[in-house]
Amino acid sequence: MIYHYFLSANSAQGYIDLAPARLSTLPHVVHTTGYPTRVLRAIEGAAITLAQERSRRLDILHRPLDGAVTGFILPESGRAVLDTPLWLDRSRHVDGLLQNDARDGIQEALDSAYTQSAAALRVHDAWEAIYMHETDHAQLDALAAAFCDRLTEGADADGTTGVRTDAFFGAGTPDGAVDYIACLTVDIPHRYFLKGRPGTGKSTFLRKIAQAAQRAGWAVEVYHCSFDTDSLDMVVIRERGVCVFDSTAPHEYFPTRTGDEIIDLYTAAVQGGTDERHVAQLRMIAERYTVLKGRATEYLQQARTLVSALDEELEERLSTTRTALAIEQLLDHLFAQ
Repeated sequence: MIYHYFLSANSAQGYIDLAPARLSTLPHVVHTTGYPTRVLRAIEGAAITLAQERSRRLDILHRPLDGAVTGFILPESGRAVLDTPLWLDRSRHVDGLLQNDARDGIQEALDSAYTQSAAALRVHDAWEAIYMHETDHAQLDALAAAFCDRLTEGADADGTTGVRTDAFFGAGTPDGAVDYIACLTVDIPHRYFLKGRPGTGKSTFLRKIAQAAQRAGWAVEVYHCSFDTDSLDMVVIRERGVCVFDSTAPHEYFPTRTGDEIIDLYTAAVQGGTDERHVAQLRMIAERYTVLKGRATEYLQQARTLVSALDEELEERLSTTRTALAIEQLLDHLFAQ
């Protein structure tokens, strides 16, 4: 299987990078820095072909600014390649001492995007507070407990805690929100679509499911919200054939196949008429939130323009022979026997 996702986010908390924790569990990792998009696309195409020919799982990592490929993981063999963009390189390379207007401009635009996103999160907190006050939290706890009991029924737990991996299924990009939910759940027979409003307990519900699955000894994939990274958006338990995800905007989906089911937390645990009682306040909050998110997106667009120019400049300076050799070596590393 080929899975796509992100290990980093341009969030309300700033740039969040889950890659170090994820890669620390893998024994064979190669790091590159500043490889242009064309090179990484070439590796991607060849890696997909090899993975399919050898029936191997391949995880393709993307960067949130423009969706470009930034790395590859073969979980079964513990092998990975991860590229760090030049503007994110934190090493003590001499390049860090040189004048680099492009890199400085990218970081300035990103910092401005983070400032706007942080302001949007504060508005979102006020949005959540309205619904939290109207929610029956005991009922939510009971719903989560019942779901976890059904999930783990018959589990042959031996006291071993299941392995947890963390990532993002989506990103806030210069073109708006994007996600890989369909890709990540294509082979999951039982998908649960969490519906609700901000503050109605979706993230808490997911957190309890992840904890229950780990206690049962199952490997758990935990996907964080790329806007507020303290919040969870999806839990996948592949060996159980189950995933549960926040199916509200900006990643709202509805059942399309057998095994899909909606869990509506608003209907189950929120006081009836909450939307109607707070309609004016909710409208003002939503409008303010949209404005701030729009400003953040504009700064991301500025950053992407600078990144694209830097990428083109690097591509023009590449040696065809050396590039081909580097691609071959990285593929050899990924698919070494």
